[in-house]
Amino acid sequence: MTTSPAPLDPRRFQSALLLLLGPLFIGISFVLMLRRVEPVTTVFYLCAWYGIIWTLDRLIQRREGRSLIARCGPAFLLILFWSAVGWYAFELINFRLQNWYYIFVLDHLVLQTLNAVFSFATVFPGLLWLEYYLGLRGVAAGWPGRRWSLTPRRLTLLQIAGLIGLALVLLWPRFFFPLTWLAFILLLAPIEYRRLPDSLLHQLARGDYTPLTRQLLAGFIAGGLWEFFNYWAQVKWIYTVPFFEELKLFEMPLAGFLGFPPFAVECALVYR
Repeated sequence: MTTSPAPLDPRRFQSALLLLLGPLFIGISFVLMLRRVEPVTTVFYLCAWYGIIWTLDRLIQRREGRSLIARCGPAFLLILFWSAVGWYAFELINFRLQNWYYIFVLDHLVLQTLNAVFSFATVFPGLLWLEYYLGLRGVAAGWPGRRWSLTPRRLTLLQIAGLIGLALVLLWPRFFFPLTWLAFILLLAPIEYRRLPDSLLHQLARGDYTPLTRQLLAGFIAGGLWEFFNYWAQVKWIYTVPFFEELKLFEMPLAGFLGFPPFAVECALVYR
């Protein structure tokens, strides 16, 4: 006696179909970019990252029953907005650093500005959605560590160290540019500690290293994706990093990949 197959669940089928739209969109965009089909060639990086965010959101929806974007509602637009603002802050610092520049940008100022803003808007959601999905997968769950002993004096010293680091970056960028990706952590983490009961420093004070580990890992993964898509894009950034120009992966000097994990922590602090 044979049993009839279980009926297809329309909701699961729809969920799987929506999930596939992300990789399909990225794949089609990649092919069109290689064939130099406009406007995809110009906005390929933007297409790739919105495709990644969509894919991550669908993966989250399949595991939890509701997408993270839907739960954020209008606040998702604020995440996009502050992502663009946050990255423009680093662009301002780069006027002094001169560590990267852009090529093949659009001649039309308004169109290029829109392309840049919508591209920069993907930074925060890309990192935050990655970190959230890593949490759903149980990555680094229950990672204990030494408990941090935090006093008002030590919090103040952290911020002073951050100010000194930022000053060194601006005064002698050729030698101290790596501190760009650490100084803001030292400046912002004590502020978050004083304002939020579950801040990064509160977690470290409890000996809970899981959120920090996930943020660092999300930064490393996102950094690899940033550099991969940038390598193939026509409108792209080029690095001019002192002392590290010889060994590169894609356009990034190998040592530069060490900056992505702390950058993810900075972004999480700004968002929170």
